[in-house]
Amino acid sequence: MKFRLLAAAGVLCLLVAAVPNVGEAAYPPFEFKLIYWPTSNTVSSSVGSGNWNTGFIGGDLRWTSSSNWGIHLKYDTGGQSSWGGILAGTNSGTDTVWSGDYFHAWQLPLVTLRGFVGYGETQSNFTVTPFPQATFTSQGVRVGADTAIPIPNSSFQVNASFAYYPSNSTNFRVGGTTFNSSASAYDWSVGLQYNGQAGWLIEGGYRQLNANTGSVFPGVCPCTANWGGPFIDAGYRW
Repeated sequence: MKFRLLAAAGVLCLLVAAVPNVGEAAYPPFEFKLIYWPTSNTVSSSVGSGNWNTGFIGGDLRWTSSSNWGIHLKYDTGGQSSWGGILAGTNSGTDTVWSGDYFHAWQLPLVTLRGFVGYGETQSNFTVTPFPQATFTSQGVRVGADTAIPIPNSSFQVNASFAYYPSNSTNFRVGGTTFNSSASAYDWSVGLQYNGQAGWLIEGGYRQLNANTGSVFPGVCPCTANWGGPFIDAGYRW
């Protein structure tokens, strides 16, 4: 299954390369952002639902070559708090989300559009005294697209992104026992960005990440975990 996904991703890249660009690159080759993403999170299972908050802090680095191919790296991590529902007894926890994508950009007259293929992971750790730490991990190949739409006669642009994980490997580990399965996931965001003088920028928007677990924990899952909330970032282009 993974081989077929990688083969399909390779075909996608070849098709992307065959589409001509219009004009030259609209932005400098490097862009880096520092991100704050406070989320309100839920997990739904056959034995009930739980909720918690996570204050993610992270970074976003994008490099675009002169031929409009590029690399996009994202990493966010944060401590959990305010557990409720079936997670009400949790003492501590950490969530981490990262991805690395290889993309091609089309510089069209009114919009920049990127198609990408990459790999990503979402991980949550929970500690409920006196039980051992529990860890949920979802990781796999992702495909998607993002766009930047400048607002005419202004310094603003609208950014939007969608990534789909068709068949992630999922596992739930409690102490020394690990349960494995597979399931899909998706990650989307939309934001309004202000481009200031000398390459500085600031952006605000909303992001949501949804990860299905598959039958990763007998008697409890399939489950669905969701992270969502507004974000703000500041960065620089050079």
